[in-house]
Amino acid sequence: MTPPQETLTRIDDAIARFEQALKAVRQIPKDGHGVTVNGLEHELMALATRLQTLRDEVAGGNRAESG
Repeated sequence: MTPPQETLTRIDDAIARFEQALKAVRQIPKDGHGVTVNGLEHELMALATRLQTLRDEVAGGNRAESG
């Protein structure tokens, strides 16, 4: 595996883990704690977006390579 491919694989793994984290956060009841849960969800979504942008940059802007 070439270094760029290895980097893409690692970023893809991180994106998948963020997606799992978002699923878990969305299952937390928001009764009385909605602001905290919503804030955490917002931060995770922002990080996932940044990871996807990084992945796109490493892949040369070609999302079709995400396998």
